[in-house]
Amino acid sequence: MTLARLEAMKGIYLGEDVERTGQNKIGVVGPRLAGLAAQFIAQGLTKEQVLPGLISLVRNGIPGKMPAFKHLTDGEILAIGDYVWGLSDPTWEDDFAREHGRAPSAQDKADRDWSSAFLVANGRPPADPEWRKHFQDTRR
Repeated sequence: MTLARLEAMKGIYLGEDVERTGQNKIGVVGPRLAGLAAQFIAQGLTKEQVLPGLISLVRNGIPGKMPAFKHLTDGEILAIGDYVWGLSDPTWEDDFAREHGRAPSAQDKADRDWSSAFLVANGRPPADPEWRKHFQDTRR
């Protein structure tokens, strides 16, 4: 597996939409895998403990959820696992830029903070009328 091939697959690991292609025309995008290493580390598991388990998972697949990739060698599977392990979870700023085509402004960050504080205080995200009031209050 070449680095170029891994880079081409990066969208899958970051949870981005990808075109459905491939030999079997399958390729459903699953959950975002970036930042997955932190979840294992939080459970006290090391990369050396986790990655060998990928070999049988990838080779055998998950019935009804993930196809088997019997053609990949152990080395290729471990290379993919090592690559995914090294991906960091995109920040809110990364997600914002990808969705809006620009970096978030100070006002965008203030709106995010207001929304988060509203959620904590009220146990739910703000509804449209609350957003309108917030928008009017901050634009005066």
